[in-house]
Amino acid sequence: MSEVEARRELVRQWLEKAEEDLSAATALLHHDPPLLNIVCFHAQQCAEKMLKAFLQYRDFRFSKTHDLVQLRQWCEQFDASLQEIKLACHILLPYGVEPRYPGMVVTEREVAEEASRACEQVYDFVVARLRGFVS
Repeated sequence: MSEVEARRELVRQWLEKAEEDLSAATALLHHDPPLLNIVCFHAQQCAEKMLKAFLQYRDFRFSKTHDLVQLRQWCEQFDASLQEIKLACHILLPYGVEPRYPGMVVTEREVAEEASRACEQVYDFVVARLRGFVS
């Protein structure tokens, strides 16, 4: 397997994981009752994995982080248009770790819906940039 093929396969794997998080967020938002904390967590995870897929696509070696702002800034080094998802990344930033532990409690459906929309924006934006590299 060539280096490009190996990178393409890794990008595909990031995308598959991101799609699982997107599906989980969507399903949990429609659960009765909706599992709002976990919706926000999976929304953040989807966006994180999408940004990491983009960085992998660009062959950028990144450190382990859940910081969507940092990941997006690294992505912008290759494509300035990622500035367009800045707000979405800021919306999702707190949900990378905190919803998994006591202390942060999302109680309003609107908050989880906003996180879900932000996740979908990041997902769609990055997918559009990966077209042609992965099928």
